[in-house]
Amino acid sequence: MRAALFSHVPEPEPDPRGWREQSVVLTFDAAQWKSAAERDGGTANTLYCALTADLLRRCPLIDNIPPVLTPAVRILRESDQPDANSFTRVPIVVQREWLDSHDLTTLRAVSKAAFAAVTTVGSGVLSQPRRMPPDLLDVLPDGVVHRLLETVPITVGMCSNMGVLDDFVAPQLAEFAPALHMKRAVVQGIDVPRTERQPVALATWLSESGGTMHWALEALKPEMAHTAAELADLAKKVARSWGLHPTRIYTGDTNP
Repeated sequence: MRAALFSHVPEPEPDPRGWREQSVVLTFDAAQWKSAAERDGGTANTLYCALTADLLRRCPLIDNIPPVLTPAVRILRESDQPDANSFTRVPIVVQREWLDSHDLTTLRAVSKAAFAAVTTVGSGVLSQPRRMPPDLLDVLPDGVVHRLLETVPITVGMCSNMGVLDDFVAPQLAEFAPALHMKRAVVQGIDVPRTERQPVALATWLSESGGTMHWALEALKPEMAHTAAELADLAKKVARSWGLHPTRIYTGDTNP
């Protein structure tokens, strides 16, 4: 264990001629987003999960099978720990017919049941090595935990709802907040060999500020999108199929 804690194997440099992860941020009118969610029997968060699943199912790696989402779920061990930051990821299998019929009612019920079934930190997929006690997992460095995780044998989509951004976030930065968070949360310069060693094809973040919803997307496998423009086009088509029309779209390495 000591060797694992203090040793570091450097990651190989990505091939500059090869594929890189692709980034896109779409913004929407928050009132339109919430109205569309209510119309189809869900909440703003349920609609977010549906859009992510609908986009993920365009990935050829999961052709003809239900897309699986792994939302981040916050776990508070004690009722008097409002500042606790423990969370896990819960697998949600989204049936394609729910997406075809815009059935947010069923998706919401299934999601709530999955969240309710999680009782300990690290009990979800992608969160805990098998037979690793949560108490031990919590004290290990992130780099060590990452080496202990086992590869999930399916391609999944990762999604995190950041909620309403704090007032201290400057308005000119708010729409980029999920993208800035995203840049800290994923491997930068990921190339094809690395994508084959991890299960996530699509990572997304959602946030709200100033009457606007910000949907940040990161394609982590080339099968999901070869270019940022391709990812943006797919996301725009999916959004429009749910009655949503992006007000702005940023692609690639656009900075505030």
